[in-house]
Amino acid sequence: MIVDEAAIWGLVESAPDAVVAVDDDGRIVWVNTQTERLFGYPRRELLGEPVELLVPEQARAGHPTQRARYVAAPAPRPMEARGGLAGQRRDGSQFPAEISLTPVHTQQGRLVWVTVRDVSVRRQAEVALREHRAKLQAMVDASPDIITLLDPQGRVQLMSPAVERILGVCAQPAAGRGHLPLPDPASRRPRAVHAGAAAGA
Repeated sequence: MIVDEAAIWGLVESAPDAVVAVDDDGRIVWVNTQTERLFGYPRRELLGEPVELLVPEQARAGHPTQRARYVAAPAPRPMEARGGLAGQRRDGSQFPAEISLTPVHTQQGRLVWVTVRDVSVRRQAEVALREHRAKLQAMVDASPDIITLLDPQGRVQLMSPAVERILGVCAQPAAGRGHLPLPDPASRRPRAVHAGAAAGA
């Protein structure tokens, strides 16, 4: 089916993500306002240029081959790459990106709509969360006390070594469970201490 370009592009113009329309030769034929904002190019400097202009320099050499493979068998899908995807702005700076491809049949022929989302803030949050979790893990591991950290669903996320030493519960199998199995009453341990639960990670 051939889409009504004016109607569709009018809708995409206000999209929160950058959208770039590329022909089978890899030339940019249309961009929305968010593309200008994200990449720092005025529209007139993008139209007619190869889409590799928006690809990080270190990935440009191999991009035409990847593009040709997609054109040979186009289908809506997200792009994937080892080490993640990125875009390159006009000033040469780069940003981590999520990119999806959608073939569209128009009056001009087949185009590929490339949707680009800047995920810098999300990646920064993920790094900060990993660092926070690592610090928390180190604190829990160093504690002589019984400590268990549960997620909002009540599943065990972290356990201190004292849980295994005092309760006889192996930390690894217990991770992800909603409760801690108590030791066998017939065990020779002098006492069994119930683990306290704290909301966390």
